[in-house]
Amino acid sequence: KMINYYTKTYWQILTQTYGSAWPKVLPYCLVNVTISAVAQYLLVKKGINLDLSNVSHGMMNMLVAFLLVTRISISVSRYNECRAELGKMMREIREMLQYMVILTRQMQEPDDKAWRNETTYRAICLLQSSMAVLDYPSLQVPAWKIPELDEKEQEKVKESIEYEFGLDKEGHNEYDAS
Repeated sequence: KMINYYTKTYWQILTQTYGSAWPKVLPYCLVNVTISAVAQYLLVKKGINLDLSNVSHGMMNMLVAFLLVTRISISVSRYNECRAELGKMMREIREMLQYMVILTRQMQEPDDKAWRNETTYRAICLLQSSMAVLDYPSLQVPAWKIPELDEKEQEKVKESIEYEFGLDKEGHNEYDAS
């Protein structure tokens, strides 16, 4: 399923059913509230103090900082890997197009020039599609909707994606929850 986030209304993000973190987080929230209520009851009614020392806060700060740095490191390494792979792809396409020009430079018929032009155009579309996949989280534009593709090409790309990932016309696959 396609998950869309509308940042104008945070309430809609919090209450969505598909792609929401609530089913995983809510039980922990309820357990936390229950523990807090029991601790408050023991303090007020029974006089039993369950406070922890300040050392626990320092340890928790260190743990949160470690997890935050780790998460950021993972994100940065993923970004760098994508950037490096896209750079390799660009260099390989450029080299392929240079070979195409060198090996077919003797062919100067209009059909030959049209073929070189079409091949170059397709290579650029491939790079644009790859970039659209990387930009999808921020721009929310699927790879088959880039402006360089006409409607027929967009349909072909969408059909191939549906076939490759086993999606039906609504974008669901057999593993999605019913």
